[in-house]
Amino acid sequence: MPWARIDDHANTNAKLLALSDSAFRLWVCGLIYCQSHLTDGFIPASMVPTFGVKAKKINLHISHELCAALVPGKAPLWHEVDGGYQVHHYADWNDTRQIVMGNRERTAERQRRFKERRDQTVSNASTNALPDTLVTAPTPPTHTTPPTPPTKGGDNERPTTLINGAEMRRHGTHRWCGRKCVPYSLHDDFVRGLGTATADAQLVAWYPVAMAKYDGRPVGDDVFDFWRNEFAAWVGTVTSKPVTASTRASRNIEAGRRTMAAIERGEI
Repeated sequence: MPWARIDDHANTNAKLLALSDSAFRLWVCGLIYCQSHLTDGFIPASMVPTFGVKAKKINLHISHELCAALVPGKAPLWHEVDGGYQVHHYADWNDTRQIVMGNRERTAERQRRFKERRDQTVSNASTNALPDTLVTAPTPPTHTTPPTPPTKGGDNERPTTLINGAEMRRHGTHRWCGRKCVPYSLHDDFVRGLGTATADAQLVAWYPVAMAKYDGRPVGDDVFDFWRNEFAAWVGTVTSKPVTASTRASRNIEAGRRTMAAIERGEI
């Protein structure tokens, strides 16, 4: 935004002191018009009445006062030119159109580069949201559905389909079954968290130990929250691999994806 400039010693300038109040006001309004419209000091004669400045004496033309040399040896504040008026030595105190437009172009270019850097930063952050460990993590173990218990009678007798009071089709999606079963999606997340070749066996051996601590105690309704909290407390005792905030967030994202997929398949 351009600014109309008035010297801080203008109140002692002889040419301004010689002006009437109306003429001084018109001079200031002229400077504002020039900077607002970037005219380099030119004021069309048709615009002067729009400034709203009126003389106390009807026959007095204020613009003529500004064009008069009121101080001997000093030039007037305005000069009459074709089509209007020109502010005396306007460019000595105010920015020209070329300077203002150049500043605007540089500001626009600086903002464009800033936006590009910001967008690139956001893009990189999105790309790096999932750490490399998810790409290079060991291949999850192959899911095997627990065998169907043998029938107790002939071919026409219905086989036993209950494990811990639940239907076999539900437990077929669990890696370990107990008071709080461990879904395969959650188990696979823990396997990657341990990152060891024997992670599957370690976890299967650990699940009953962790569950035994809650014998006769409430464990809550959310299976995923229960086992994630237990795993977070236990993982530091079986691996030296640090669990960073980024890794933990990535695991939660992957676990959420697997859970949604299992829900869509009707497994949960």
